[in-house]
Amino acid sequence: MTKGTTLLDEIFLGLDGQSFRGLDMVLTITEVRLKELLTILPSELQVDLTRFLDQLPLEIRLKVKGVAMDMTNKHWRLIKSYFPNAKIVIDHYHVVACALMHLQKIRTTLQTARHISIPIKKELNKNREDLTNFEKKKLNKYFKIFPELLAAYLAKENIRSFYRLTKYEEARDRLKTLTAELIESREPELKELGRTLTNWREEILNYFKCRITNAYTEGLHTKCKLIKRKSFGFRNVETYVRKLILGLLPFAILWSYTHFST
Repeated sequence: MTKGTTLLDEIFLGLDGQSFRGLDMVLTITEVRLKELLTILPSELQVDLTRFLDQLPLEIRLKVKGVAMDMTNKHWRLIKSYFPNAKIVIDHYHVVACALMHLQKIRTTLQTARHISIPIKKELNKNREDLTNFEKKKLNKYFKIFPELLAAYLAKENIRSFYRLTKYEEARDRLKTLTAELIESREPELKELGRTLTNWREEILNYFKCRITNAYTEGLHTKCKLIKRKSFGFRNVETYVRKLILGLLPFAILWSYTHFST
């Protein structure tokens, strides 16, 4: 690991996948509070992550107090086993994005079922406080016709306001109310959203104990896309990972592990 990371009393990791080519993914691992790239693994497969984690000394693993990831990550049990002192935190952006996905699914389902256009995708994506008066009127027009869209939009906004809470106890009670209302809804997409929030309840609430996000990790992916574009794509994942590391870590020392050493 880098010198700065080894000197920390507490370490907070971020894990996030990015596309190498099509459905092929690599896994980026960062220290989110230092805003430091630690390594990029050549896949999201458990075997590669395990190989990396096995190289970390126990004294380092015990220092890890938080790990930020999204709800698509399949390795949370593995992460818990290697970092017993860490709280797994579902990145709050992904929780809001999940609510937004269900909202847009309702819109597209209604369009298909009614054989009409509901041209408010952009407006639904926007935060309520960022809407112009014209956009508010446009939304209200369709909310009157489709109350299920209004319910889903309010659910998304309620989840956003949930993250403005400052105390864990308030967040716990609010999340309990939110999920109960969603699960009791007649709209299947909202029921599904409620079940998802319930399944990840502990990891969502951990944000109020360990306020970390994956914003830095995801910001690196924007740079990765630029490197890929300038290089006109890659056919070999090893070449891709090496290129990213050279581009993102010109002066840093990687953690004491590399997949491609002999």
